[in-house]
Amino acid sequence: MSDEGSIGPRWEGPADPVSAWLGLALEEEPPAGDAPAVVVGRAPASPPLLLAGGRLAAGPLAALVDTVGGMTCGLALQPDWVVTSTLTLLVGPEPWPEGGTLVARGRLLHAGRRSAASQVLLGSPEAPEASAVALISSARVRVPTLAGGLTLANRPRPLRRPAPSPELGRPLAALADLATSRERSEPVRVELADTLRNPLGILHGGLTAVLADAAARRLAGPSWTVRRLSLRYLVPATTGPVRARAQVRPAGTGALTAQVEIVDEGHDARQVATAQVTLAEP
Repeated sequence: MSDEGSIGPRWEGPADPVSAWLGLALEEEPPAGDAPAVVVGRAPASPPLLLAGGRLAAGPLAALVDTVGGMTCGLALQPDWVVTSTLTLLVGPEPWPEGGTLVARGRLLHAGRRSAASQVLLGSPEAPEASAVALISSARVRVPTLAGGLTLANRPRPLRRPAPSPELGRPLAALADLATSRERSEPVRVELADTLRNPLGILHGGLTAVLADAAARRLAGPSWTVRRLSLRYLVPATTGPVRARAQVRPAGTGALTAQVEIVDEGHDARQVATAQVTLAEP
């Protein structure tokens, strides 16, 4: 393991539109003994992470989780990078108190030759209990560097995103309106702009979750809140437009379940992900 003097430059790689959209900053806490390091993300507890009444927004929250959990897995499998294979997010029913900071702590659960898994707990600095919890599995992608020459070497590594940029994140802000911007029966559809791609050039895994969340809430109605979001990623979305269509059915008193199919229309309409969504009335 390298000492502090040989760590090298801090992460000053290409600005990340998703982090800019969420106001997310990352850091890696040094490991304790042989334990894996913990990646910590901090973001303002405000829109797009919050809905009306302080409800946590599952889609943007999943984008935050994908970033923190993906970095946790990626650091364990360096110098290669990873893509998300599965993501499951459970969101508590309690509204978020006004203001403050949302803290996401990613902990490595497993790292093998081809994959890794992490857990992400989300809460406030003051409250010991988690407001949401997520599990992520990631698959190894054998590329030596990320776009822009960013490498992940020498541990522990201080991670510092560029300062949040409202201008950079603005194109993604429209995603937060997808659940209410069209007729309820219409699917959610977006062009695959550069701001929606991860450093590997494919649709960001967290934004795939945003589309699934928006499709389910659009069909269910604005009063419904996502409590569980589970995605299985099949193949990368590379071309676009990307379409998410939901089918909703009752699941008991005050609950709905939705099955969401996400396809890459520009790539022979191939299915790129599926999602199971559980919604509840506030």
